[in-house]
Amino acid sequence: MAGVDKNSSNQRAAVHLFPLQEARGVKSSEVLDALHQAQRRHPIREVWASSLRLPTKLTEYISAVCQEFSTPVRQEAVLLLKRYVKQSAAAGVKPQNLQVVALTCANLAAKYWQQRGIPEQQLHWLSCNAFTRQDFIDAEVDVLRVLDCNVHWDGALLAEWVPLLLFLCEDLLLEASDMAVIMAVASHVIDILAFQDDLMSSYWPSELAAGTIQATIFLCTKSFEGFTFCRRVNHLCRIQDCQISALSEKILTAAIGKKGTELILEGSGSCELEPLPALPHGESDSEKL
Repeated sequence: MAGVDKNSSNQRAAVHLFPLQEARGVKSSEVLDALHQAQRRHPIREVWASSLRLPTKLTEYISAVCQEFSTPVRQEAVLLLKRYVKQSAAAGVKPQNLQVVALTCANLAAKYWQQRGIPEQQLHWLSCNAFTRQDFIDAEVDVLRVLDCNVHWDGALLAEWVPLLLFLCEDLLLEASDMAVIMAVASHVIDILAFQDDLMSSYWPSELAAGTIQATIFLCTKSFEGFTFCRRVNHLCRIQDCQISALSEKILTAAIGKKGTELILEGSGSCELEPLPALPHGESDSEKL
């Protein structure tokens, strides 16, 4: 079980007034600002609209194709496929065979994130030799044409938010080794959310990231309490604790089912975080990152 620091006596210092790391002279607060702006400038929620819902088997297929790759590759591959379907529909063009397109999207996502694609021989094996080399070439040209050669989503991905937030809150873990456990479970939850069009189309990636992390902490600890770790995540995502509590319960239900969620909640208590105590006289809570 992962260990997370519980609420300290100095909750305000732990949650609101903490230093953020810098990387090569770039402040983490600037990175967060950029992600917040990007997710609103390029709302990914539109791509997950119910009208653009992909067949479940197709989403399962592309997820299985990318199972050996990192979480961002899997999410980008699904997103590429959904963007291709959306743009094709908007242009009134009938999309190509979606199996070869799905393999092409997985290949493009792997090229973007890992600078190496899926070997041609493996593509043939994954498709049971249903397509020729020229079929894959034509499909890649078509996908790039439809998407104006823009492989990566200009906004912010859920798979980008989660590791950044965990990195910024890592110092609140009891053991540094717990980070790998939490990230592994969170990655599975992110994969599950690729099938949850209603959730993906209703919340910003930052909100989903906070809900995913709280749901993950719920799964990784013996009992849930108002952890400072979760409060810091919510603060970085600029969202109230009460809002994330409801969302994390929905994410838990998607991940382990209604019955499993009820059993966990019965054994651990509510997802609700206890409200923070009133600030000392003269202190302001207006400081933002």
